[in-house]
Amino acid sequence: MSSDSGPGPEVPPTVVLFDLGGVLVDNSGITDLRRWNPDLAGDALWNRWLTSRSVRAFESGRADPEEFANAMVQEFELSLSPQDFTEAFGSWIRGFYDRAEDLVTETGRLTRTGCLSNTNPIHWDRMTRTLDLESALSDVFLSFRLGLLKPDAEIFDTVTTALRRGHSGTLPIESTDSSEPRSTAPSSDRSGTQPAATNPDSSELPSGPSGPSSGPSSGPSPEILFLDDHPSNVAAARQASWRAELVRGPLEARDALRFHGIQVTAR
Repeated sequence: MSSDSGPGPEVPPTVVLFDLGGVLVDNSGITDLRRWNPDLAGDALWNRWLTSRSVRAFESGRADPEEFANAMVQEFELSLSPQDFTEAFGSWIRGFYDRAEDLVTETGRLTRTGCLSNTNPIHWDRMTRTLDLESALSDVFLSFRLGLLKPDAEIFDTVTTALRRGHSGTLPIESTDSSEPRSTAPSSDRSGTQPAATNPDSSELPSGPSGPSSGPSSGPSPEILFLDDHPSNVAAARQASWRAELVRGPLEARDALRFHGIQVTAR
């Protein structure tokens, strides 16, 4: 956020959702991709990652780790084997940024707090094993479990509906065996068929405005503040009538929270 943003909204949000990588969690992936293929560079690499069919399939639960590794090595022309890629891929998650965990804990004491992240079973397993996310986040929305991805509009509609219906912690945090990912992909025609899930709570997750769970709401729409490090995700969240701010790292996230009336301590 810029320092000249002006006065913030008078009413604070009722829910804060953080992106994970780039906002709370240090992810080294782009650096590694450049090392494995020096021809990959800059913003073009980010755009290629975000639009990659291999990445989108894996992070929406439609590919297993082996399929993903084979596709990535081929698509990005990487100088290592699929097996070595899989081993290295897990280590992309380096941990919380400095002061990020404190920020999430403090925010959780002030308002309902969760995450909305494009991620995958390998990285989620790494995060749940090394980071204390379970005690800090009450609502966890993950692309590979939802079968949906940012910045697609359906994921924002789905989360809004879930929160409006009081689905607190709709997708409980648990360690996921990355060798046996959940099959959470919706049907290929995107008809609204509920993704299969082994988690009993996730079977109640509404599948968006065209899905089988649509109907009368059980409460008013929440006032959601979403903090993400990609402009396309911020723009899509705003299209869904969320408050959204582009932030990179916990210091910018802290400023955004204060701007929107969540009185975390100043830097």
